[in-house]
Amino acid sequence: MRETPFTRLRSGFWSRIDAAESIALVSHIDPDGDAVGSTLALYHILRAYGKDVNVVTRHAVPKFLRFLPGAEKFTPVRAASGIPRPPDLVIVLDCSDPVRVGDLVAVIEAARDVIVVDHHRDEERIPGFHVIDETASATAEILFDLCSGKLSRMPESAALALYVGISTDTGSFRYGNTSARSFRIASELIKAGRLDVPLIGKYCFARETLSRLRIRGEIYRKVVIEDNLIYGVIRPAELEKRGWDIQEAEGVIDDLALCPEVEYAAVLWELAPDYIRVQLRSVHDESVLEPARALGGGGHRKASGARIRGASLEEVLERLKRELRGVRPQRVRA
Repeated sequence: MRETPFTRLRSGFWSRIDAAESIALVSHIDPDGDAVGSTLALYHILRAYGKDVNVVTRHAVPKFLRFLPGAEKFTPVRAASGIPRPPDLVIVLDCSDPVRVGDLVAVIEAARDVIVVDHHRDEERIPGFHVIDETASATAEILFDLCSGKLSRMPESAALALYVGISTDTGSFRYGNTSARSFRIASELIKAGRLDVPLIGKYCFARETLSRLRIRGEIYRKVVIEDNLIYGVIRPAELEKRGWDIQEAEGVIDDLALCPEVEYAAVLWELAPDYIRVQLRSVHDESVLEPARALGGGGHRKASGARIRGASLEEVLERLKRELRGVRPQRVRA
């Protein structure tokens, strides 16, 4: 086989796995479908490959993804204190920015070797062996190419997890990052895992519980449109006082991004009086990556975010508006 840049990356990826006795899989805080899907897929593949592998995480799997086999492996630990011994190899998935792994950076730094597999464009990257493809719709796409053919047959649980990673990161193949490659890989995974696609779609996208409707109604009632921006505010402490599950508020940003009258959508989460999480989406063609970076975050051109400490929600909102005003519109309205 002719050697290419990717075959060299694939060879480096597996040579490091072969050399490791113990492997830990790490992803970003607040794991989404791609983070969970990629992590669980690689967990199942490496177990089938005969490796000692564990998932190290700060957060449990979101409720809507708990149908995935192995979801219970996402058992939250507290930094390095929750790890009995440093692993030989840490594989960081769907994240290359050290800020986004939180205090699990201590686990990464303690490992003898590190691999980073990601599709985000981050300015600051975790040191290690990088397999980064910004053209991929999801980290799950990259993993498919890295792992295809390594086993005589891909575990069905891994095929399911990879499909969920791609499906959720492309918004069920509706977002602008969807490509022919996405559909090709999805087709292969459907065959390999004998997947029930309608059932997966129901789990991932058709989950309108009464609690979810109530939470969203409360948020949407206070949505604001100004400065070419639609934004909502989520205060978890207030919602939890009512006995509502705050995880049901995830996905509000994608609904706001459907509003055609504006260029940008944002959701600001007041995690504490001086700790704000910002989710950003481009409604049309403008990039939200640069504004997110200016706030100390990152992500993609059309979907980014940041976490800001030491500033109030009002201060972060004003900073966000200033950054968005500095983005030059790229399209001409009819």
